[in-house]
Amino acid sequence: MLDYRDTLIVSLSDMHSGGTTALFPNYKMSFRQGKEGNAINHDPNESQLKMFEHWIKCADEVKRLAIGKKLIIVHNGDATEGFHHGTVQVISSNPKHQSEIHTELMDIFLERCGFSVKNGDELHYTSGTESHTEWNEYGVKEHYSHLNAQYHDEMQRNINGRLFWWTHHGANAGKGTNEGNGYRNWLRDIYWDCIKGEVTPPDFIITSHFHKSLYQTYVQSYDHTLHGMVLPSWQMKTRYAFRVAPFQRNDIGLSMVEVSAQSDIRVHRPLLMQTYKEYLAV
Repeated sequence: MLDYRDTLIVSLSDMHSGGTTALFPNYKMSFRQGKEGNAINHDPNESQLKMFEHWIKCADEVKRLAIGKKLIIVHNGDATEGFHHGTVQVISSNPKHQSEIHTELMDIFLERCGFSVKNGDELHYTSGTESHTEWNEYGVKEHYSHLNAQYHDEMQRNINGRLFWWTHHGANAGKGTNEGNGYRNWLRDIYWDCIKGEVTPPDFIITSHFHKSLYQTYVQSYDHTLHGMVLPSWQMKTRYAFRVAPFQRNDIGLSMVEVSAQSDIRVHRPLLMQTYKEYLAV
């Protein structure tokens, strides 16, 4: 049975917790390497302090907008950084340490924004890139079992009569004057694949992976509008990113969509960190 209530959907992704260029609390954390191993200590660097400040601003804005509404929070993949590409930009390569950083940050966010199971609020995780996360995201979901958190490879959710889909990997946001063109074509392909397969097309698709914020639509005459969104990240550029995406924008923040009890969709401007400078990444 559908729960028709005004609903605020908060989608975030690519926290890459454990990376030295990723979001981190504004205080030192220590991690023990085995029973007798030396502790790993990490103090947040300048970039991480700026990102954490924005993290708190986002949580406060979510709380303000969620008053009187149901809250659905979805982390859409790449919750942790993993150990890949021979990177040296990790605080610890231990998956447990990276998950600990992630849940520390999410605990702060959930409390700050007023997340409440009693209110019917929901927490979801989707799987990201295996080289980053392996099964860590499922473990994070288990950590939040007391909040009835759910884990998905591809998430589909009917919200007030509107069908939302989430998956980490989707079409590229594009760049320059062509930004959004390929993504719109991808939305069109999905729409017509649904029609040919006699499947109800979604109203909204939310993807991640490219660390760049985008909103696009495909309109099929008067019959259907398919909204599409690429989420920003919570990781400034790594050395690997500078190589594979040189001179490309890297957005920090989250995105929100409201669906009213009457099924009306309202897309908010993403909450992006405007003061971000790439040269601060270390």
